[in-house]
Amino acid sequence: MTTTSKVKNIEAVISCDRFNSCSANICPLDSEWQKRKHLNSERICFYLLEAQKINAKAVFECGGREYLYSLMQQATPAIISRHYPIKYALEKSKKTGLRLGKKIGGRHESNDWITKLQALMIKFNYEDYRDIASLSLLELREIYLILSKIEERFCHGSKS
Repeated sequence: MTTTSKVKNIEAVISCDRFNSCSANICPLDSEWQKRKHLNSERICFYLLEAQKINAKAVFECGGREYLYSLMQQATPAIISRHYPIKYALEKSKKTGLRLGKKIGGRHESNDWITKLQALMIKFNYEDYRDIASLSLLELREIYLILSKIEERFCHGSKS
């Protein structure tokens, strides 16, 4: 992010913890991003990439970033219509797992079971999925194992 960029509002900047150190030339928070060019070798906004993925909305909300998710979704159509390399990267990003979901409640987890847990909770219409940030990793793991068994049995059919 360049120091001459103009942002839409202060709330947008506050919601992005990477704003000051980001090197993406096309920033959805920059109100003048249309004046900028994107070269193939340049970085793409981390949150713009993450917002395209399956269950991204729930993971953004779980981390208290619903406003940031909303801004990314609003900016995406205009950005991809002007920058084909970004459009291609966003399409590719949809097929990969969430990186944002690896951190819940300030704790990093090396496995992707937390992201899967969030997806399962949404799938089974658990409305308060944002509350999982207050649970311990052990409690989260137990919930994940239970929901995985339920999904395996009822969604994929029992093999017995």
